Amino acid sequence: MLHLTIEETQLKNILKSALIEIFEERRDLLVDIAEELIEQKSSVKMDTTEYLLSNPANAQHLYQALQDLENPSCYKYVDLAELEKI
Repeated sequence: MLHLTIEETQLKNILKSALIEIFEERRDLLVDIAEELIEQKSSVKMDTTEYLLSNPANAQHLYQALQDLENPSCYKYVDLAELEKI
């Protein structure tokens, strides 16, 4: 059995070169995949928002929470030292 010894920096350089070569050869495919993932992520975000707002009680709660953000008297302040004790 043949044992090869390779230094970590050599391995990193080999992997880096291989990834650069793959990227350059498949740039169009990678861009298409990235665009598709971004589109899917946007779609999921919209679906989540629609889902959360589909229940009237939940929608009212969310809208109230947004309004409360504009009113500092609604904030609940927390002492970090007290939290660390928990």
